[in-house]
Parts: sequence; structure tokens; C-alpha cells
Amino acid sequence: MVAPIVNTGIQTVKYCNVAGLGVLIFDYFLTLGAEVQWTWNRPWNVSRVLFVISRYMAFVAAGMTSYGEQLPMLSPAAIATRANENVAIHIISIVATEGLLIIRMYAIWKRRKKLLAVLLVLAAWRLQALQMSPQATALLKQVAAVPFNTAFL
Repeated sequence: MVAPIVNTGIQTVKYCNVAGLGVLIFDYFLTLGAEVQWTWNRPWNVSRVLFVISRYMAFVAAGMTSYGEQLPMLSPAAIATRANENVAIHIISIVATEGLLIIRMYAIWKRRKKLLAVLLVLAAWRLQALQMSPQATALLKQVAAVPFNTAFL
């Protein structure tokens, strides 16, 4: 008997997500030497914090996606909770990565203030577009309620 096309497509998506996690792990080990050399022995600052978040949250996000797809059918409340967690992890990763890219562009262009202003306006516009999402709005309200210690920056 031939499996329905819907189930075949779902299984293909699961395999692709697990394969993506495998490629991420492979890439991690390829670049681990450079990471140790250039970041591990440096003092903590904003760029290092953004690097660590963007580097390691990808593993958390990919792991959550792969794990979530292997679970049996859950209740609607459990699905909503997992979806909110997944969206939060992805939003944090995106914001950290974009912040790191802004710092890199600013450094490459010899710290030009006009470029920094343009990049920050574009980032604010991107965050505003992100806030228009109903899930993102709910998550940002929850995150805003959590106290944040900036002493390590």
C-alpha cells in the first residue's frame, strides 16, 4: 500500500530539519578553532554577547524544531506553548544576529556615523514589522516583564 502524499511530505520535512541540524553541528566543528582563537580569550562586551547568542541559540532553535516534530500529537494548549517558545528563541536569534551584523558593518565602514544611523533606522523598522505579528507582540510583552541585568555588558 502506498503512503498518502501528505504523510510523505511531513516525513520529508522532518528529515530535512534533522539534516539541517546535522549541517549546523558540522559547521560548528569546522569553525570551532577560529572561535576559540578570536572570541574565547577576549573580554566580554556587547559584540561578544551578541556573537554567543547568535552562535548558540541556533542550536537551541534547531534542536527545539527537530524535537518538536518527533513528538506525538499534543493538546492545543501544549502546541501553543511550544510555538511561543519556538518563536521567542527565533526572535532572540534574529535580533542578536542583526545586531552583530550592524556592529560589523559599522566597523568595516570605518565607523561612519551616517551609516550607523541608516542601519539603526533599518533595524528599528525591522523590529516594528516584527511587532506587528500577534505572536511576537504577546511574546514581547512577556519578555518586557522580565527584569534584565545589564551589569555584564
